[in-house]
Amino acid sequence: MGGVPGTPAPFHFNGGIFNISRIDKTIPVNSVQQWTITNSNVFGHTFHIHDVEFNITARNGNASQVKEYEKGWKDVLYLPRNESATFIAKFEDYSDPIHPFMYHCHFSNHEDGGMMQQFIVNNPSSITENIPDVSQYSLFPNPASDVIFIENSGIEIYYITIVNSVGKSVMMLPQPEINKGISIAHLPKGMYYMQIMDAATKTTITKQFSK
Repeated sequence: MGGVPGTPAPFHFNGGIFNISRIDKTIPVNSVQQWTITNSNVFGHTFHIHDVEFNITARNGNASQVKEYEKGWKDVLYLPRNESATFIAKFEDYSDPIHPFMYHCHFSNHEDGGMMQQFIVNNPSSITENIPDVSQYSLFPNPASDVIFIENSGIEIYYITIVNSVGKSVMMLPQPEINKGISIAHLPKGMYYMQIMDAATKTTITKQFSK
């Protein structure tokens, strides 16, 4: 599609292409949210979101521009170039801090090229509900700067989620290669929680670390 090697893909969300280890949005469960999608590209795109249906409330900031056939519950909308669409949705079901949902362009070649991001619906009050088991896992160095390592007793890790101090999931790592360490160089300084899920029992242990 005209992309040049080493440069950003021609189609993307918010300046970046899809990254399976990055959580782009963390949404509190039961919240009602208003999103405005703006298409500044040279092609029209179809926006599709998983988990919820939405009501389109405006096009280009004007409620009267919403067509009659666009009223009612939707999970896809078409967005011509240089236009915007606003919708509201309630994220009330399927709260899960581990398994993300997607939103993406519904043109298959665009989403396959990286025009997709992921979000989780989470309960912020559950961040520290797990009791750390110091006999199984430890984090070092702590505080960390660019890379943090997990030391365990040979137990296989199924999933790791890193959550910041206000409950936003900032990294998700399915079946990580922990012997290489986890790069946290892109994270701002602050306090974090690492949620470690054991592969055999699917139990989760929470460890706190700082950067």
